[in-house]
Amino acid sequence: MIKSKNQVALFILAVPIVIFFLIWWNQETQPKPKSDFDTVIVKINSFDATKGNNEAMMELIEYSDFQCPACGYYYPFIKNITQEFSGQLLFSYRHFPLSQHLNANIAARAAESAGKQNKFWEMHDLIFENQNSWSNNKQVRELLIGYAEIIGLDINKFNTDIDSQEIKDKVSSDYKGGVKIGINSTPTFFLNGKKLDPNETNPQILKEKIHALVQAQ
Repeated sequence: MIKSKNQVALFILAVPIVIFFLIWWNQETQPKPKSDFDTVIVKINSFDATKGNNEAMMELIEYSDFQCPACGYYYPFIKNITQEFSGQLLFSYRHFPLSQHLNANIAARAAESAGKQNKFWEMHDLIFENQNSWSNNKQVRELLIGYAEIIGLDINKFNTDIDSQEIKDKVSSDYKGGVKIGINSTPTFFLNGKKLDPNETNPQILKEKIHALVQAQ
């Protein structure tokens, strides 16, 4: 009788443990729900620097850091894509200066300052094409002023704008917007509002994807 009572007691103790284990196992093996970042739709807005066809059905957005080597690697490929599909594509560049890149923020501000004189893309191109020269240079401001002179900017206005709160807020707004949707690396691309998987951002694969969408229109 004692043995029977002990068995019953052990059984009573074991039941909740088994149930807890089954609940835990089921939770761990269920597919994880998609995060908000997986389903977020990112669209070009009126504050973005853009080039291409404003009426295009395709939008490509890049979150980028001027000092980032990977972004520098992608630059010529993206420029080629935006030129080849300029009639079918609207492209936007958004700033996401990473903290480890000490000159990335001022480079972003230089591009935005050039944009105040309708020369954003000219400055954008010069910054990327000379990335190795200014990236770790303590005289980065002087180099950026030199680029401003090359593209024919009003230097006094450029110097005022690069330190203005308006320009600082624009760069900060791009960055904070990226953080809000989960971006933590550059470059990050969105095609027609949807984040591209890293495997899809190989330049050739990206070009083929855009070409396929153009053909489908």
